[in-house]
Amino acid sequence: MTVREKIQEIENKGISDFYIWNSEDEYWQESHYLNEDELNDDICDYSFIQVEILYSDSWGQYIPNQFYIDFKESLKEWNLSDYDLTELEDSYNEFYWDTWETVLNNAEWIKPDGTRWNLYQNGDLYAIHYIV
Repeated sequence: MTVREKIQEIENKGISDFYIWNSEDEYWQESHYLNEDELNDDICDYSFIQVEILYSDSWGQYIPNQFYIDFKESLKEWNLSDYDLTELEDSYNEFYWDTWETVLNNAEWIKPDGTRWNLYQNGDLYAIHYIV
């Protein structure tokens, strides 16, 4: 299957906003490729994903705290109800970053349509859905 065919398959599912993401934490939209051959050569190294930015990096060290405040009523939806995340209430708590690492490694939200979303942080905090 060529990249063009894969993109068409994704668009046929009604997904219009997606990125091609590689394992080096870089994302490229189709328009970044100079030609079809270059795009096809790289397809094995990339995943197709949907991305939603939850918090920009301007929140800094308070991203975990804000995530906890905003989502503490729905931790079960993020598959986090089995964890004690109260350490995220205080960004100066000694277990704050360890607890945040637990969240990033275990959070998974399954939408009613069955799509799975995970958290990813690289400055900004993203909710990502792997299409492929």
